[in-house]
Amino acid sequence: MTLSFSTKFKNGTQNFFIEKIWEGLFRNDIADAENTFPVYTQKYMKKFGKDWDELPSNTRLKHPKIHTMREDKGDRWDKGNDIHFVINNRTKDRFQFAPVVKCVSTQDVFITYLRGRMEITVDEKYLYCNDIEKLIKNDGFDSRNQFIDWFFPKSKTAWNGKIIHWTDFKY
Repeated sequence: MTLSFSTKFKNGTQNFFIEKIWEGLFRNDIADAENTFPVYTQKYMKKFGKDWDELPSNTRLKHPKIHTMREDKGDRWDKGNDIHFVINNRTKDRFQFAPVVKCVSTQDVFITYLRGRMEITVDEKYLYCNDIEKLIKNDGFDSRNQFIDWFFPKSKTAWNGKIIHWTDFKY
């Protein structure tokens, strides 16, 4: 199944999700840096005329993206699904930027954000501050504010979905 990613936050700044996902694939021995990575960077260069690797290496190494969170009203995501990592989905610039990998697991997630307070439960387990910060980083965000801006537009106070894992990590 296709997992489409944006390359920018809602304010227009780069989010570097491509690079962070690759770093997570490398660190978890899911993709090969020597053989697999160059194939995708060359395809990207050919299609877009530029390299995607603009992120300072010290930032990329600190916080790889090892999962993503999606609404899943049709309950389509499950263990064993193929994951196709893409940008620009449903456009002429659609690009698969990483190899197809298997969904290792999913977890139900519920997030509320009201009056500056965020609460998160994963598989009905309440997350405390350290685990919330870990979830934010593992999902590719550099700060709590980026995460809140992404999931909670002005009037929204709750978000419900799934964490889609391509590593063995779980909360």
